[in-house]
Amino acid sequence: MAKIYDTPKEVVEDVSYEDSKSYEECEAKFEKDLKDHLDSLGYGGGKYYGKIAKFQAGDGYAKYMVASISPLKLIHMAYGDKWEFPYVHKMNAKDIRENIDSTEAMDKMFSKA
Repeated sequence: MAKIYDTPKEVVEDVSYEDSKSYEECEAKFEKDLKDHLDSLGYGGGKYYGKIAKFQAGDGYAKYMVASISPLKLIHMAYGDKWEFPYVHKMNAKDIRENIDSTEAMDKMFSKA
């Protein structure tokens, strides 16, 4: 079972909705700031550390950053619409690894490389 944490108050959402490019930049900065904050707390290491599990929710995704895979600790990435996945607390490490691996495979398949 996953332990879910709220976004730390030290990580500030600074979202610009002016255009999709600026939103993507703000989202990337939020992700980097969250990972940097986890680094400062002594988290780190492992293939899945700092990666994002995402679940379809509403018109977007509920996203969770992996702080630790064993024991499983996820940080809810509360930005934008702040979607939450109602069953994330029931996930185990295998579920999260599969979610991340499949998302990365799809991203690679459809990337503009």
